[in-house]
Amino acid sequence: MARIEVTDALHRRLDSLSIFQKRTGMRGKPSPKVYPRRWKEGQSIVIRPDSVVEPYSTIAEGDQVPAMGSFTEVASAFPATASFGRFCSVGMKITFIGFRHPVEAASTSSVFFHENREFFTAYARDREAETGRRPAITDPVPTPQPQRGALRIGHDVWIGEGAVLRGGISIGDGAVITGGAVVTKDVAPYTIVGGNPGRVIRTRFPEEICAALQASRWWEIALEDLLRLPMADPEALVNAIAQRGNDLVRVEPLQTPLLELLKRPI
Repeated sequence: MARIEVTDALHRRLDSLSIFQKRTGMRGKPSPKVYPRRWKEGQSIVIRPDSVVEPYSTIAEGDQVPAMGSFTEVASAFPATASFGRFCSVGMKITFIGFRHPVEAASTSSVFFHENREFFTAYARDREAETGRRPAITDPVPTPQPQRGALRIGHDVWIGEGAVLRGGISIGDGAVITGGAVVTKDVAPYTIVGGNPGRVIRTRFPEEICAALQASRWWEIALEDLLRLPMADPEALVNAIAQRGNDLVRVEPLQTPLLELLKRPI
């Protein structure tokens, strides 16, 4: 991971790349001519060296920068290891499954794997004072953390406010995670998941429409063209894309990592 100091030059470079730090224009209010800056000069932000952040994306919370596609807005703090496709809408107060204690061991207590904890250091100090020997954890219990894997989120995903996610999962294109849902497993494309524990509520559309939407890869089409297509009607959309074919402009995914772009002159 790369830790980058926030400067006025960094702000100006992000502005020039159309990477925004706050959501604006909501509730009918027009966006300001000068986009607000959330990160303070002198603080640090964390970026994965190979992460690509496309223009017209918004990182509205946190000091880590995940990979993001165009027209994606993220209003919760995500780790820099996460990745989002295009056209994602991610609400506030999203959290992640915390530290996993070793349920497969005889004891889940951190006293058997973490000798820097306050109660262990106090105990070790007292025993050393009494006996002259300081206890130590010579064979710590393993604590695998599979829930800390990278989150992979597809295109056009909506994650509602207050959802809880497990790291290391994939959320497919077009999926919906309802507010407050606890999601610990992969989510299939165009599936709505809600509840605690998270369960499949339904698919958004009939199977053939879901497959056609994925096959169309409509998120690659230039926004100017998408605005002329029937986005409110999934079946009409896939038919229109099939009919217009090569008339529609496709925007190839950006390949240049954000870190490299930040080094270029404004």
